[in-house]
Amino acid sequence: MRGDRSDRGDRARAMMLLRVLLFTLATAMPAAGNETFETEVDLSGECDWRAYSLCHKNSTIDLRGLAGSLPTQLGRLTSTRNLNLSNSVMSGLTPTEIGLMTELTHLDLTNSFVDDSSLPSEFGSLVKLGVAFFSENFFSSTIPTQFGNLANSISSSGNNWTSLNVHYNYLSGALPTELGKIGTIDGHELRFASLILGENDLEGTIPTELALIGTGGGVSGITTELSLYNNEISGPMPSELGAFNSQHGGTRDAAYFEGFDNMITGTVPTEFGYISASTAHLHLYQNSITGSLPTQLGQLSNAALSVENLQVLLSSNSLCSDIPSEIAALTVAPYNSKWDTSNTFIGTPCCEALPAVDYTKIGYTCAPTPGPSSTQKPTKTLTAVPSPDPTLEPTELPVPSPTTAPTLVPTMAPTVTCERGEYYNSDSSACESCSIGRFWNYSEAPPYEADEGGDFCTLCPAGKYQDLEGQSNCTACPSGSTSYAARDGCGVCPAGQYQDSQDCKYCPEGTYGQVEGLDTCATCGAGSKTNEYEGATECTGCSAGRAATEGTAVDCDVCPEGTYAPKQSETCENCEAGTYSAEESGSCDTCEAGKRSRVRWSNCTECRPGKFAIAQSGSCTACSSGSYSSTWASSACVDCPSAKFAKNASSTECMDCPAGKFNPAKGSPSCNQCDEGKISTAASTSCTSCSGGKYSDPSKNNTNCEACVAGRYSQTADSSCTACDSGKFSAEESSSCTSCSSGKYSNSSASECDECPPGRITASNGRQECEDCDAGYHQPASGESVCKGCIDRHGPGYSSSEGATNCTLCEARYYRDSDDKCSGCLNDATCAAGTTTETLLVKPGYFRFSSTSEVIEECPYPANCVGGSNQSKLCLIGATGPLCTLCEPNYHLSEESVEGHCEPCSVETSWTGPIVAGCIFIVVFTLFCVGLYYKKDQLLKFEKDNKLKLKEFGSQCNSIFVTMQIVLLLESNHAEVGGTEMPNPYSGFLKTVGFLNLDVIQFVPFNCVYSDGFDHGKALVLECSVPLALFVLALSFSGWQTRRRMVAAVRAGVRNKEETNHTMTRFMQVLFLVLPTISRRICQTFRCVDYDVGEGSALHHSYLVVDYAVVCDQTSEEYRNMIIFASLMLLVYPIGVPLAVLTMLGRFRSRLDPKNLSEHDAIKQRQNDEVLRKEPIMTFALLYRPRYWWYEIYNMLRRLA
Repeated sequence: MRGDRSDRGDRARAMMLLRVLLFTLATAMPAAGNETFETEVDLSGECDWRAYSLCHKNSTIDLRGLAGSLPTQLGRLTSTRNLNLSNSVMSGLTPTEIGLMTELTHLDLTNSFVDDSSLPSEFGSLVKLGVAFFSENFFSSTIPTQFGNLANSISSSGNNWTSLNVHYNYLSGALPTELGKIGTIDGHELRFASLILGENDLEGTIPTELALIGTGGGVSGITTELSLYNNEISGPMPSELGAFNSQHGGTRDAAYFEGFDNMITGTVPTEFGYISASTAHLHLYQNSITGSLPTQLGQLSNAALSVENLQVLLSSNSLCSDIPSEIAALTVAPYNSKWDTSNTFIGTPCCEALPAVDYTKIGYTCAPTPGPSSTQKPTKTLTAVPSPDPTLEPTELPVPSPTTAPTLVPTMAPTVTCERGEYYNSDSSACESCSIGRFWNYSEAPPYEADEGGDFCTLCPAGKYQDLEGQSNCTACPSGSTSYAARDGCGVCPAGQYQDSQDCKYCPEGTYGQVEGLDTCATCGAGSKTNEYEGATECTGCSAGRAATEGTAVDCDVCPEGTYAPKQSETCENCEAGTYSAEESGSCDTCEAGKRSRVRWSNCTECRPGKFAIAQSGSCTACSSGSYSSTWASSACVDCPSAKFAKNASSTECMDCPAGKFNPAKGSPSCNQCDEGKISTAASTSCTSCSGGKYSDPSKNNTNCEACVAGRYSQTADSSCTACDSGKFSAEESSSCTSCSSGKYSNSSASECDECPPGRITASNGRQECEDCDAGYHQPASGESVCKGCIDRHGPGYSSSEGATNCTLCEARYYRDSDDKCSGCLNDATCAAGTTTETLLVKPGYFRFSSTSEVIEECPYPANCVGGSNQSKLCLIGATGPLCTLCEPNYHLSEESVEGHCEPCSVETSWTGPIVAGCIFIVVFTLFCVGLYYKKDQLLKFEKDNKLKLKEFGSQCNSIFVTMQIVLLLESNHAEVGGTEMPNPYSGFLKTVGFLNLDVIQFVPFNCVYSDGFDHGKALVLECSVPLALFVLALSFSGWQTRRRMVAAVRAGVRNKEETNHTMTRFMQVLFLVLPTISRRICQTFRCVDYDVGEGSALHHSYLVVDYAVVCDQTSEEYRNMIIFASLMLLVYPIGVPLAVLTMLGRFRSRLDPKNLSEHDAIKQRQNDEVLRKEPIMTFALLYRPRYWWYEIYNMLRRLA
């Protein structure tokens, strides 16, 4: 039954080809564990199965004839629909990964696996699987309930047939009810559904759900097969099996139920008669079924048209009673179906069961049946039913005929007449004389016609006889005698008869009379028989192999197969389990060792491999773990030899202990794992210790000694390598570790020692880590054991951090300069230990342009400079730019304190001063105008009376004003060129009178007005443009006023006096006050200062002294435009204004300094000169002595300087 295993070489090569293919596919597969790879493998050429080639065409993989273990990667070929692994010699477990091949519709594992294995429950995921062949293997588990999911295969794949075949295995346990779902999906044209589980070790009862197999097609022509033969199934058959007649509207083409060779009890379900299939096979022989055959089985006429179509095999059961006529009709033409009830109690009434609780001794016993008076023995066959009347022959059942057959008309025959003493014999079609013992009793006068019917020859009544033929009456017996039973004479009743009143009667069936003249016949006892049906003269015992109940006539019943009877036995006894008998056996033969039989078996069956039986065994016993039987009909199991094992019961061979395990004893169910540090080859009885420097890996099953990698070591029989401690190392395959020398170190598991890097040392051997050189020491080389001092090598000021490779740090009060040397700390900076040029700590009030600059500048506004080492945070919040001199937008420079700082723009802080000053100016100006208006006469009189004093006072005020302006300008210019600030209280006083500069920009926070800030360029334009604009407006207003007066004079007819326009003079007088401030603003445009900004600074090296927001960069268009504008304004104001005043006064120099007059006379003449008095510009000259009329020009230039 198993495939030929002799060609392992070719199969192994085919398996290698499979592995190569799967490896190639795996390189293209996703790496994730459960991801799949769908592909079609198409090897060129036709598939040659004889050469065990590997084919994958049309989603089919045919791998028949392989040897070795099956790769689990096969489960990734998820597009495969058909997988054939039959007739192979597979080892190992069945890969559960096949359950990932969810497109499978056909899976054939027939005769493939030689190792004991379980049916993987994962196969239940193959919901498209319609055909699954797992027969002839060594599956020894229970049937997974998940196999019921195969019911989904039809709806998923469109298959019209589904089959699960697992026969001839070692499956155990009960039948899962879920298997009843196979082939139950509605809506598909299911044609075939089968569940084949024969020849296993299944037990329990038959689930009623199995009756539903194949009931989901809903179409005609369905074939259903349920095969459970040769198991240990017990209990009654479910009546639901009658559902093999489709419950969903379809009809069955065939229905097969094979349940023979089990322990099924109970009666035959009447529902079996409802099976409407055209072919029906019910094979239930060799069970313990009881009771009579239900008449409903006679309804199987649809399948009874031939012996092949209807087969009901019920032999070797405990059936009783007679064959129902409905069933007997199916055994003759035209049906001729096959019914086998041999070796049963058919023909024996079901009077009393003995006893039903013990299936091994079921039988029946009944009281004797009254014997017939006829001389003809009833015929006991399966083709006829005995007549209820014992005096008549059994009537043969009529042959069924069509109900629509026409009625035949009888053929007319010539009339036959019989004479007195004759009767018509229909067999011979002639008249014959009445026989001896009978008389002719026709009532009419002869002759009579044959068509009158009837038999007019009557047996003589008791007490009379007739010894002649053809007589019309009988003769009375003489006194003292009686008529014989045949009425052929009178006398004493002979042997075999008894006297009944005046008549001798034959001893009835089952009785006998040995002598004549008997009143009664003796009953033939149990175990004996009479030699005649009637009139027996003797009773003899039954021979061996036959049995008879009390009153048996003619012959003893033959004991059927599986039963026996000694001589003179009343009944045939069942052969017990372990024995058997042929028909008509006087005793049961004992099954020889290696075979078994159940109750009432006619032969013994061989135990299959993996099982054994001693003599007279009722069942085969599975070989226990550690033993095996490899042949059929084994009388005992053989213990596995040492170095081998048998894991499971029912083993057919012993397996070699795998490498890494051993077994010194016989009959072991498993092999012992080698102790840690030991190994073994396959089929070993002991283990070998690994030598020093090697180990055995338990995770690799201790199959070989592996060398310790470098950094690890082992001793003899170690199961693992131990990591070398820190400070030690080892080479490959070492049995110990070596300490590192000084200057080197190692971590654990080191294969060599590492040199200490520069800056670190180890002073002794076996160190696990290097030590940092102390601060102030260094080590530039690697692999050293001592550190070097910084001061010893480089001198004072030099130091280092811990673990330094060189002396790159400087001590406190030193810093590492741009030449990479330790220099004394810069003034206005703080140097901690380790300070570099980049980390210099600038003191508050000072500024450094970049982290690479070695020049520290004093801030003009010390409060804006907060100092520190962070170059981006040297300025106070709100302050920015070089030297923190600029204020960010929405901040303005507050000079309330001596140091000055940027503060946020607000009414309280920014506009208080300007608002107060403006209010005071408005109040004073208003009061002046009001007083001038209301006190005009008094003021004019006061001016006239005190004219000289007022002039003198004005001259003094002018001198003071000019002097203060000069002092203020001097102080400002002195600070701008880097001079020392004046000490208090002088600096405070100057700040108090700083308004005399008349620098409006200084007092108004324009930086709070302009969102992008207010720089020197905007101030220059503002200060230079406003006076010119005012001058133009004043000149326009003066001209408009002059024209208005001339027009008024013309209209009045008055001749207007010629007036001189003094707008220019008034402008010069006003400009005299602000000219220093404007000129100073203009000159500041040309003064720049350069700084050491270092490398990588974002700041420029040159800035305008007065405003660090302006970069002195000739490439800047903004700066060039500022220079051009300032140059023009330089011509207008510092140069133009003094020249204009000089020109205006120069026209009157002869009047201002009359010739040939003393100074006193000249002054007096100037005072009386009407021309000079009309010119307001003369105020610039009349304050001075005549010959110094130009002094105000000098004074103006002096202020500008």
